[in-house]
Amino acid sequence: MISLKTESSPTRELELLSKVALFSGLDRAELMTLADCLERRRYAPGECVVHQGDMVRNVWFVLAGSVKHRFVSSAGRELIVRWHKPGHLFGLRSLVTGGLQPADVVAMEPTELFVMTSEQLANFLDMHPKATQALVWYLVERIHNLSQRLQNHVFLTVQQRLAALLCEFAHIDGEHSVIHLSQFDLAALLGTSRETVNVWLRFFERKTWIERKRRYITITQLETLREYAWPKD
Repeated sequence: MISLKTESSPTRELELLSKVALFSGLDRAELMTLADCLERRRYAPGECVVHQGDMVRNVWFVLAGSVKHRFVSSAGRELIVRWHKPGHLFGLRSLVTGGLQPADVVAMEPTELFVMTSEQLANFLDMHPKATQALVWYLVERIHNLSQRLQNHVFLTVQQRLAALLCEFAHIDGEHSVIHLSQFDLAALLGTSRETVNVWLRFFERKTWIERKRRYITITQLETLREYAWPKD
């Protein structure tokens, strides 16, 4: 992990903060107040942000990349129960109950985060009602997304769920969307095997919907892939 507390210019810090859903409605003065409470950190793929069993004291904001909440069985099999993309936050249970971290939180790709203590966030929310309202809307949206993923898991085939997942993780890079995830991560997110993921990635590749190079997946036909995941008929 690399701490960037002293490396960011104030302008860059505020730009990054404004992209976090919770803070998008704040003005410059409010963002500057918030920036004083934050530490910016970078993590390499596979690096642990929070370990299972750690005391929960902080709230984390995803600026770039993504993180996963995972459980690992005694046989080494991984289950990813939740993940967060840019604009998301995690660690909110520290605002209410604290306690121990229930699962490892690990960077899935090169990832950049802001971190602040739960006490700092609670004080900030007390003084900024707009941020509190944004937090409520964020939680409502997260509940909706969890409901949608549950429906996908029940009603969609594995290949449709893979297509939906690729669309969800797509980072826009020029004309195409680029994803930096391993087949093991994709399998753990879908609750299937790496071999099954590989079969359907090859299928998408033959259809020319995606291109692959090492851990990178480039979606060349995003709308086609989205229509395959959620057919209209």
